[in-house]
Amino acid sequence: MVRYEISRTPGPAEWDQFVDAHPDGRFAHLTAYHRVLADTYHLRVFTLAFFIGNQLCGLLPGVRIPGVASQPKLVSMPFSDYGGLLAGEGISLPYEAVRHGLAALLRESDTRYLEIHGPCMYGPAPGKELFTERKDCLFATLPLTTITEVETRIDQSVRKNLRRARESNLIVRNDSSESAIRKDFYPLYLRAMKHFGTPPHSLDYFCAMKRHMGDRIRLFIATSGERVVSVLWGIASSSRLHICYTASAGNSLQMRPSDLVHWEMITWAIEHGYRVFDFGVARYAGQRSFKEKWGTVFHDYNHYHYPGDVRASEIRLFTEPGVLNRIWSRAVPDRLARIIGPMIRKRLGR
Repeated sequence: MVRYEISRTPGPAEWDQFVDAHPDGRFAHLTAYHRVLADTYHLRVFTLAFFIGNQLCGLLPGVRIPGVASQPKLVSMPFSDYGGLLAGEGISLPYEAVRHGLAALLRESDTRYLEIHGPCMYGPAPGKELFTERKDCLFATLPLTTITEVETRIDQSVRKNLRRARESNLIVRNDSSESAIRKDFYPLYLRAMKHFGTPPHSLDYFCAMKRHMGDRIRLFIATSGERVVSVLWGIASSSRLHICYTASAGNSLQMRPSDLVHWEMITWAIEHGYRVFDFGVARYAGQRSFKEKWGTVFHDYNHYHYPGDVRASEIRLFTEPGVLNRIWSRAVPDRLARIIGPMIRKRLGR
């Protein structure tokens, strides 16, 4: 018989082992990321775990989001492309057990509905009959085999850009220290968020990820002389390396530093035994074009809501280029953006 447990603290001891062993386990499922959200955004994390006897067989993390002009909601997982239910290999979680567990999770978190960020319902668990599916966009993954084989998949334009980057004497280093996060990553990240008109996370958010997630954080930095021209932030879980944040200096784009840091991280991932390089979501044409040239495979990316009969009053702000982004980019001073950006992020849960 399958039973469930709900907790307001990180999941059971075997939780992270379960996530790392699961082919669809993502960094946002890990208890270390739950501690990041509690420390930096003071968000309350709720975990739902399923057991057969004393054996963990399924899990789902959720975070209570205050909402914007709406009731609080539970999100799995905020500030991430992915979340949702992980079921053990070959295990079919009974419909009623999942339904009762989700209902209890909403009661415990005092929220009306659950929103799941993710491309699918993971594992052979009961899914679509319980959830309302909302089509969103695509996400891209690059299967990792050998460097030679991956090289044959990339577009000729990438090879050309890599030659240009090397001829420009760009140097790439793999440096995930807190000093590099503060001095090299965060200033360029802030400028990129300003350019795209997107509220930024706080510096403390990134430092907390390094503090709690340690060597799972991968930061590749491209420099031209003493100037940082591109950064790429990835997080490892299971057998995949998921890139989350990338930024390049606008006056250096002709040197193609973004292509170089991506390639250097891809080769590092292959050398360290990762099997998937996750490029994340592609919401608009520019993103799709950049990710497609690496020989990626595109998959449907959807959101899910529970209960299935709830029409979630979701406010989709800053999710793709639009009027709000232009206003933020042009009218919000840098100092103010650093102050109110994290506040907006917290309310949106993305």
